[in-house]
Amino acid sequence: MVGKRLRSLALLAVVLIVMCSPQVLHAQDNLFVGDGSSDQTTNFTSGTNNFANTFIGYGSGDSNNTLNVYNAGTLLNVADINV
Repeated sequence: MVGKRLRSLALLAVVLIVMCSPQVLHAQDNLFVGDGSSDQTTNFTSGTNNFANTFIGYGSGDSNNTLNVYNAGTLLNVADINV
């Protein structure tokens, strides 16, 4: 019985750490793909990537900018995306 409680507490601790991670709760960085330029490519190929705002082609004359998310398990979390 004690062993099950300890495993449950350990699992709960891991879940709380992940849920309360600053990256998950509040991403502060912005991602710019082609800020004042054209034909720019940004690739994410692994991990969890968190951004508050994402801008693809930020300037009025920017064009042909690309954002790719490749591979199973690769995550891109954004609060707001602007294309």
